[in-house]
Amino acid sequence: MNLNEWAILYLRHRDSFKKNIIEILDEKNRLIIKYKDRTEECMIYPELDQLNIEKKDSPVLIITLNKRKNADHLIKNWKLFSNFEKLKIIFINPDKNVFWIISPHIHNKICDDSSLSLGIISMHESVETI
Repeated sequence: MNLNEWAILYLRHRDSFKKNIIEILDEKNRLIIKYKDRTEECMIYPELDQLNIEKKDSPVLIITLNKRKNADHLIKNWKLFSNFEKLKIIFINPDKNVFWIISPHIHNKICDDSSLSLGIISMHESVETI
């Protein structure tokens, strides 16, 4: 299963009770999710360092593979990622259908700089890596 397919299944499952999703447009490295009351963008990049994120008003979801390289990229660029108030990142192992999620802006408020790297690596290692 590729990342786009996994993401669509995940989003539909997450919406299974509310039934707010009207449509999901599947593009190469992103999904556009049209809800009854809003539109969201889901960016899909197996390698997080290939992503160029910009400041956006709408919530953004990034889906990437649970690789140590991607966790290290998040740590290295923490200040950039944590500036996005509504950003969530899902690190997945699609072969095992396991994942972990982080909201850098929220996480930045509750952790201190000295434990940041250890915390992210611990979350990364809690899910089987690719």
